[in-house]
Amino acid sequence: MICLFIFLSRIFSFEVSLNLESKDGYFTAIIIPQTRKIVREVEIMVESSMDLFESSTNIFKKSCQFVKEIENRQDKYASYKVIIPSNIPSNKYIVLVVYCGNQYVYAPPLYKNDDGEIVEVKNFNDKK
Repeated sequence: MICLFIFLSRIFSFEVSLNLESKDGYFTAIIIPQTRKIVREVEIMVESSMDLFESSTNIFKKSCQFVKEIENRQDKYASYKVIIPSNIPSNKYIVLVVYCGNQYVYAPPLYKNDDGEIVEVKNFNDKK
């Protein structure tokens, strides 16, 4: 059901692409909202199942820190770096909620495995 919600939210709003970087044990998500609007807030939601995000009000980190990347790139949209907190428990799904203007959208989901590594969930059904 969350997949349907994410799909519908992307039809009626902007999309967010996501890339992960790992450096010195810290994970950074680089989000690129497909809009010219400025990101005003990023929230981090953490749940044990993808199905729980649909009705979740459990915000792991509200108003987390993010930094707009300043580069001499010819990209159409601005990118932002979000540091993923290291205190997220293992075996949890992570979703970044990105607010631009009066709209919000979910970034592609992430998963923190037993080894403490954070990976992008390529297929929602694989981890359910």
